[in-house]
Amino acid sequence: SEGFPAVFTVTGHTGDPMCTATESPIPTGYNSTGTCAALLGDGECTIFNTLREAEFLVRKDFSDDNPDAVSVSLVCATGDVSPAGASASEGFPAVFTVTGHTGDPMCTATESPIPTGYNSTGTCAALLGDGECTIFNTLREAEFLVRKDFSDDNPDAVSVSLVCATGDVSPAGASASEGFPAVFTVTGHTGDPMCTATESPIPTGYNSTGTCAALLGDGECTIFNTLREAEFLVRKDFSDDNPDAVSVSLVCATGDVSPAG
Repeated sequence: SEGFPAVFTVTGHTGDPMCTATESPIPTGYNSTGTCAALLGDGECTIFNTLREAEFLVRKDFSDDNPDAVSVSLVCATGDVSPAGASASEGFPAVFTVTGHTGDPMCTATESPIPTGYNSTGTCAALLGDGECTIFNTLREAEFLVRKDFSDDNPDAVSVSLVCATGDVSPAGASASEGFPAVFTVTGHTGDPMCTATESPIPTGYNSTGTCAALLGDGECTIFNTLREAEFLVRKDFSDDNPDAVSVSLVCATGDVSPAG
């Protein structure tokens, strides 16, 4: 061992022979000269052992090129890994050093926690000799439709907006009419958030639910508009109680009147 050499006695030699020493087995996790040799007159030789060391990179790939860093760790089938954890972002991989390994072990990297709003491979793995692996994160994305239903099948379009409990919504507003729903894209959401659509302004002459709501996973909701309707009676009063009928018409400051007369 270091500081305590092996001591051999050679007898009956002639001249100054070459002597060769061999270690077996080679210590685990080390590269070794394996042997050393010197003339007996030199009296010694040294076998060198070098701790095996390799670098391993863990790369990140975000579908939307998010520059944020995430925490990753690495374990290898053999060897010691340093540091225990490191940060990785696009273009700036986490760098680990593996020492004392045997052969070409499989190394597995894990990110924790998974970035909010993303689906993730979670881990990546490669042989230490390959030197790197990549964890992929895909921004979560879903489509949500806001439909319109007019009681009188009015074809007019209305402006609607959408908000979800988590995630970003695009566009900020869109038009919806019967048969042509407003289409929104929700990205970066977590779980299955509740999404609420609002129309503004409410179409003139209609009562409206005003909003509709559904889980993003349901993919759609419908805002209902009911045409406002009221009955109005026009009475006749003859001073002599004449029973004859007369023609009358009606106009209102707003709204349509039926019949014309």
